[in-house]
Amino acid sequence: FEQGMSNTFMNYSLFFETILGAFLVYVPVSNTVTGTRPLRFTWWTSAVPFSLAIYIYDELRKGWIRKNNGGWLHRNTYW
Repeated sequence: FEQGMSNTFMNYSLFFETILGAFLVYVPVSNTVTGTRPLRFTWWTSAVPFSLAIYIYDELRKGWIRKNNGGWLHRNTYW
């Protein structure tokens, strides 16, 4: 948590992008305009293992960096 998220424009952009995506997927008017249909819950579940793998990888990477400060992993993946 040292790096933080102090860029207000980027925080707003991430929030807006998420809301816009949900609007385009789940609001019936936008489905009619774009010719799509809402996603089923089961279609979202295929992404869960990948998100868990990314989370676990990042936590292991941070733990390794704390243990071996200044090593290769710290120099090449921590900015």
